Amino acid sequence: MSLWTVALLGCGEAEGDLTWSTGGRDLVEANCSSCHASAENAPFELTTLAEVQQFAAPAAAALRSGEMPPWGPDPGCAHYQHERLMTAADRDALLAFLDAGAPQGEGDDAPAAITSIGTLDGITDVGTVPDYVPDFGASDDDYRCFLLSDLSFPELGFVTAAEVRPDAASVHHVLVYALTDAQADSAREADGADGRPGYTCLGSPLPTTGDQELIPSLADVLSGDIDRSFTEFPNQLAGWVPGNSPQELPEGQAIRVAPGSLVVAQLHYSAVGGNDAVPDRTEVRLRTTSSPPTTLVKTSAVITYDLDIPAGIAASTFTYDTPYYGTTPVSIRSVAGHMHLLGTSLRGEVLGEAEDKCLLDIPDWDFHWQGTYNLLAPIEVNSGETVRLTCTYDATDAEENVLWGEGSEDEMCLLFFSRTEPYLGEPEPGVAACAEQSDCATACEGDYDCIVECAAPDPGCRTCLQSAVTTCAPGCATSLLGDLECAERCVLSGVLLGGSTHQCLAAECPDTASTIDRCYSVATSTPACTDALDACGL
Repeated sequence: MSLWTVALLGCGEAEGDLTWSTGGRDLVEANCSSCHASAENAPFELTTLAEVQQFAAPAAAALRSGEMPPWGPDPGCAHYQHERLMTAADRDALLAFLDAGAPQGEGDDAPAAITSIGTLDGITDVGTVPDYVPDFGASDDDYRCFLLSDLSFPELGFVTAAEVRPDAASVHHVLVYALTDAQADSAREADGADGRPGYTCLGSPLPTTGDQELIPSLADVLSGDIDRSFTEFPNQLAGWVPGNSPQELPEGQAIRVAPGSLVVAQLHYSAVGGNDAVPDRTEVRLRTTSSPPTTLVKTSAVITYDLDIPAGIAASTFTYDTPYYGTTPVSIRSVAGHMHLLGTSLRGEVLGEAEDKCLLDIPDWDFHWQGTYNLLAPIEVNSGETVRLTCTYDATDAEENVLWGEGSEDEMCLLFFSRTEPYLGEPEPGVAACAEQSDCATACEGDYDCIVECAAPDPGCRTCLQSAVTTCAPGCATSLLGDLECAERCVLSGVLLGGSTHQCLAAECPDTASTIDRCYSVATSTPACTDALDACGL
């Protein structure tokens, strides 16, 4: 039942007679005040009757155009926590109330309650942006990353809750990441290089260079041009958009942060709405613990790198499929899309044998309203199913084709998601990663396909095996180049979805899988590989 219907039943008013005290306040409270409040960063507040009366005309215009309340996902796809959706009846009622000048009525003028703002208990660590003044000289938008040195992880840690407290009114959204040592080098080098705190970043927490890929290509990794350790996806810890509540993971769940990780905050500053370029000291507040969880939460993405958007074309669509093969389903709990200024729509879905499952569908993409959407119920990706990402662009006004890149004049196509998996603990010192799989592997008598099946159920053992064979027999991996497109899909599937690259190769590109299996089966008997496998316990 809509709020307007409640107002009708309770007060007996006609639609044109809706007042602040007979339902108008309830509608404003439910649809406006969570973002348009003093603690948030909307251009004006809508919590008191006087404020609503002052801004009734622009509020009605934004509501009528569909700009407000801001909510991109199509409700026919999936449902998420804290949806900003209005029924047609509520929208019509609120428009009538605003068009009438927001009359008070005979009741009191008590302000709307603000229910989305909260404070986390048990905060252990706080990091602050270092007095940054946004640069709006060339644009109304400034994208900047900052090293939060106060949030250090000298030892293994787990984040169970996070809260971002924006300071300046120009803060539009915030994303917080923990970078590994390999990823952090470029961030440290770029920090302050242009004479200002932080560094420019747009689509990721890595410095914007125009040619840096979030995940390097398989060909670059195999050629040795890219450090293999860099193929990990940046570890997202927190995020904020206007109206967001603090993020608290369910009991037993946590985000693992590796020892020595560098915490980076990516902020989007916007001058839209008349925001001034004043110093910002946005805070990132974390609740951390050294106690291990039962379940890990990991953030990854499916990515479409092969973008070549033709200039002058109003609708160009690109689709990328990432297959998943593994011993257990992937459980997806939240999703977020990302494109740049030419994007018009984005859709992420799971293609299954029995049915397809929609993850996120944004039919009218708005670069300036990006958010993370927490699913009401996790969606599982089963072995053999595929995650499909589809992005559409309008390059009508482009003078030349637009390619993948970090710059605002470039484009991207990503679907971020968080997934959960059991936490199996850290490797014990002196105990091989595959100690429990040793008997199984011994019975394989050097057959690589058999050894892989022994290692498959344990992510730590699987990772050790992959590292061992690619190090001791690097020539075998080059056989992946024979069917690079298929092989890259499977390697990325392992990195991003946590599945088995070997199972994926066997199913998607069997000829390549057979070639690499034969090569590794021979290599495992060499002294170099014997020593490497012994170190894993295989």
